[in-house]
Amino acid sequence: MPNIKFLLVDDEALLVNRLSQIMAMSGFDVTTAISVAEALLHISTHPFDVLLSDLYVPGAGDGLTVVSAMGHANPTAVTMLLSAYPKMSVATMPSRSRRQVQVMARSIDRHVGRLGLL
Repeated sequence: MPNIKFLLVDDEALLVNRLSQIMAMSGFDVTTAISVAEALLHISTHPFDVLLSDLYVPGAGDGLTVVSAMGHANPTAVTMLLSAYPKMSVATMPSRSRRQVQVMARSIDRHVGRLGLL
């Protein structure tokens, strides 16, 4: 399996740390960011195959800012958004982005927690 490079973005540091550990154990190359600014810096300096980002990251910008930057820097990257509000998330996306972005409900917290990782 080729070394797939992930950018994982979420303001919940514990969740980011645990998910990155799980992904690394599965052989993925994971870079993490806990802010939009940090994510944008990574995107501008490294190529990625996959973006997994929270839609609502506090501070300047949001998950869609990260998606847009990734689309410009790495147009072939797979993009997935995490959100506690998936229906609202899709409704707020520009129509062009809806075709390219998968939105996953934040129930991932529950599944990761069940594994004793949170």
